[in-house]
Amino acid sequence: MTNAWAPGNHAVQFYENEPFIHRTIAEFFTQQTGDALILVSRSRTFEAVAERLKSGNYGGAKEASGNIQFIDAEEALSQIIAGETLDTALAETLFTQVLSQARPAHPNGAVRLYGEIVDILCQGGRHATALAFEELASALFGLTPRLSILCGYGMERFRDDPDAALFRAVCRKHSHALPAESFSNVLRDHYRQSALLRQRHSDRMLDSQRNARVRKPVAAVPAGPVYIIEDNAGLRRSLERLMHSYDGAVRTFESAESFFAEVDRLARGCVVVDVELPGMSGLELVERLRRAHAGWPIVVMSGLQDKEVEAEALRRGACVFLRKPFDSRGLFEAIAQALS
Repeated sequence: MTNAWAPGNHAVQFYENEPFIHRTIAEFFTQQTGDALILVSRSRTFEAVAERLKSGNYGGAKEASGNIQFIDAEEALSQIIAGETLDTALAETLFTQVLSQARPAHPNGAVRLYGEIVDILCQGGRHATALAFEELASALFGLTPRLSILCGYGMERFRDDPDAALFRAVCRKHSHALPAESFSNVLRDHYRQSALLRQRHSDRMLDSQRNARVRKPVAAVPAGPVYIIEDNAGLRRSLERLMHSYDGAVRTFESAESFFAEVDRLARGCVVVDVELPGMSGLELVERLRRAHAGWPIVVMSGLQDKEVEAEALRRGACVFLRKPFDSRGLFEAIAQALS
């Protein structure tokens, strides 16, 4: 179990009942004190895991219970999925932003991410989309070397899988597949329950279609060049790909200093800058740019939930303050607002 959850591994835990997966997540999150913890799940999963950690039955649990970065999986799904299609650029950007804010308490600390977006997709019958989403893990491991990912799948998703093709495909997407409780009973009952589950699946799909939210169209990319200044290399690449995926003209810089080394040769455009930069900060860049190149529209982005930082950015000359994590709509609307 410990090896499966070590940094660099992408494990999957199959489960038959939710209390079992809640216990597993609590164990996963308490492998080492000081790790950064990210929970991408249903709200009820977050609440149940937080309660387990507060119980004090796990080593380091009390510390862990207050350090979970919770992302509502269903809300995240609405941002990166259109029908059956996964927008890989949006998905990578969203999770790169989330990982860029993860801060282990010590240099050798890991980032531990539990996700059940794939389980939600399978619950709705979108198995191909779920498997496509699992491909995102390889890109995330490249951004954060000490990352450990655990996915959760309810075994109910596989009972209507007569040849176990889906089950095998899921296992191949992970470095470790952890068996569910009563796994043999699941296989023994597999065929007997398939007819009943097909009916349940049909009912769920009808309910899902009736209750599905209407996805808003992505905002149009504003005209003119966009200059992104972000020190996190992974997030910088993701934002660049996101702009390119919608045919937006974009250049990226790793620091304020590298931007100013070229600014006199750049066409006027919208600057998107992170607050926390090494060397010259984003706020210092805003003020300097305002003085030297008055009228350039500036979007300041930050993962800080600090009203004072937002007010200071706007006071120094930023047009828009954009909070991380954001989706493509939020980014493009912020740029459009700044240009207007």
